[in-house]
Amino acid sequence: MRLEINGKPVELKFSFEFIERMDKRFATDEKASDMGVGLSVGLGLLERTYSPTTLVDVIYSATDGVSKDDIKKFVEGYAIENESLEPLFDELIPEIKKAPMLTATLKKMDKLMSEYMKTQA
Repeated sequence: MRLEINGKPVELKFSFEFIERMDKRFATDEKASDMGVGLSVGLGLLERTYSPTTLVDVIYSATDGVSKDDIKKFVEGYAIENESLEPLFDELIPEIKKAPMLTATLKKMDKLMSEYMKTQA
């Protein structure tokens, strides 16, 4: 997925670095970061809340060399230009889910989460 941030094309990369950054940002337990829990938590927040701050964190995690401030400005500008962030969420979430590095992990995490939720009911 490609975005134009600060007047420059930026490719979002859903790679090992992305997973590690998501774990650092969203895993609440240091041991959990080894399991990709931050990826699952971050994506879950993105899907359920459409939170602008989570959006910034996810885009930041998928970029190299782009400052968080530049990403915040991009998100704010996008919201103003499109009168909503919803189209950006609707484009980003499926891109993450179909990334080759993430499909197996996300599938397994979804299954584990579903099983966990059944025990909580």
